[in-house]
Amino acid sequence: MISPSNGRGLLPKVRSTTAHLWTMDAVASPDLAPSGAALTNPGGLSAPTNAVGRMGNANQFNGTLNYLTGPTGEHANFQAAYTIEIWVQPHYSQAGASGLIAYGASGAGGALAVNTQLEIQYNVDRTLTWRWEHGAGVDVEQTTTGSLSPYQWNHIAFARSATSGGTCTVTVYINGEATDTYTLQVVSAGGTDATVFWYVGALQGPTGYFKGNINCVAMHKEELFPDAILEGFRRGMQWEPGNFDTH
Repeated sequence: MISPSNGRGLLPKVRSTTAHLWTMDAVASPDLAPSGAALTNPGGLSAPTNAVGRMGNANQFNGTLNYLTGPTGEHANFQAAYTIEIWVQPHYSQAGASGLIAYGASGAGGALAVNTQLEIQYNVDRTLTWRWEHGAGVDVEQTTTGSLSPYQWNHIAFARSATSGGTCTVTVYINGEATDTYTLQVVSAGGTDATVFWYVGALQGPTGYFKGNINCVAMHKEELFPDAILEGFRRGMQWEPGNFDTH
């Protein structure tokens, strides 16, 4: 296993399929992807502060009010293949379940469209819970067997395959290694790309605020496979040669 550590590294690659690459280098984080849609801070008192990240600065979230919001335009269709990468450094003193990211899209009449909402949640026991909603309530909720290391930088990747035979595969990677794989039924075709919320550091609401640091959030409109996921993790560790523990 390759262990995480603190230091400076390289950002993930901007691919032809990259919809977002938020550096989290500032409160109003720039987007290095072609869309150029920066994260925004919705309120002065809820502003995260800067901390040392894996690559450049990170945003530090206090677990009570801090969160950032993303763009509301078309950026990703969760019925197709996609991958989300995020670097996080959780704190031991997390009071309860908290959100790393939450994304949702609307269909006709403002209702959630099928296969278009995703939340990734950090739990007190250091595992991750993810929810994939198809339009009314939680249709899928899974908790990983893999867990994060508090006060260490952890690379998380959530990769969803294209639909084949009415199902898709979701694989969760932690620090370059696949920890959990799920096969899910795809309920329906159709839907929309028009996002209605994008939270970083909180669950939908916003609620469930994250306590710790977040450095770099990327979304790609393709399923990244194990070699590419490992490459993304190693790029983040690259600033420190020989920093790989292979026990």
